[in-house]
Amino acid sequence: MKVFISSIILLFCIVSYGDECLKNIGFPFESTILLIGRTYDIMWEINENCKTSVKIELFQEGRYILTIIPEADNNGIFSWTVPESLKSPILKPYNYSIKITDLLNPNNYIESELFVVIVDYIYPMIIIPAAVHSKGGYNSYWKTDLFFYNSFDLEDKIDIYVFFFREGREENEPPIGYYFEMQKGEIKIIEDVVKNAFKTSGAGLILLDEHYMHQVYWPIQVSAILYNDMGDKGILGTHMPSMGDIADKYDFTNKSLLNLKENENFRTNIGIASSANFPIDIKILIYDDSANLIGEKYITLPPYAFYQEYRIYKQFTSNEINKGFIRVTIMDSYNRHFVYPFASVIDNRFGNIYFIPQF
Repeated sequence: MKVFISSIILLFCIVSYGDECLKNIGFPFESTILLIGRTYDIMWEINENCKTSVKIELFQEGRYILTIIPEADNNGIFSWTVPESLKSPILKPYNYSIKITDLLNPNNYIESELFVVIVDYIYPMIIIPAAVHSKGGYNSYWKTDLFFYNSFDLEDKIDIYVFFFREGREENEPPIGYYFEMQKGEIKIIEDVVKNAFKTSGAGLILLDEHYMHQVYWPIQVSAILYNDMGDKGILGTHMPSMGDIADKYDFTNKSLLNLKENENFRTNIGIASSANFPIDIKILIYDDSANLIGEKYITLPPYAFYQEYRIYKQFTSNEINKGFIRVTIMDSYNRHFVYPFASVIDNRFGNIYFIPQF
């Protein structure tokens, strides 16, 4: 099933003129994707001694298009809803730029480098069910790297859209988007993707899309590694497959997570990602080593949800678990295509982790 999202992609790299009331733009940052109809905060650095106003304008191919706001306080932030007027009937992206001008001194302004605006449908064809950048124990950091290979040989390049939906986001909060091009036969690795591509921290899911004339298959191979970077002590982690075509092999209403542990040496966390743009009701059934049902939970996944339960067995038993399993039931069978449960079992002694996909 194809999920449609109208989008606008803004690729920013700031050029600054003067060192007065206006400084660098913090958001949108380089290669950001913004979605038409969604509201974002344009943010820039200011001189705290300046009490002035600014004008914010949008340009296309160096030609003035519209004034985002004719006069706003120079307080470093302005909320902008991306207008429907930027929709384009063509697939080829335009080059845009944004300019913020000090109204008291028009010679003082900051202007972005060219960015592209693509207004089209987005097909979430691949999902990375868990991505993270967060501090761990013993001065370590949890990170996620993405690996891409473009096997499509009919065109010189393909446009790639990557969206990060953070855990606990508000219902109307847009995802953080990242855009890049891949040449034919190219291999690309984005290290610590949550930090370096999305300029944020925390956990969430990643949806990926390619943009080539709405082709009906996915020509990009994608994988990830989720790991605990322990500095000089090394890296401990697990490879995580993307869930696109492989999810169809496990396309059942009941999806199981096997070989789970909760004891002195190991702990189990579970996660559930949804690629649907509507809510989905699910039931989580928790079983012990003897296949006894020891607990259940009912939840509603919001659109594009990333849901986690940390040490879920601790909620239902104080006994050791060495070979438990969890079953995730999608209440409406039609929605089974959009739900991706997974588990991570972490070694408390070393911080190592292994990833358990659904079966």
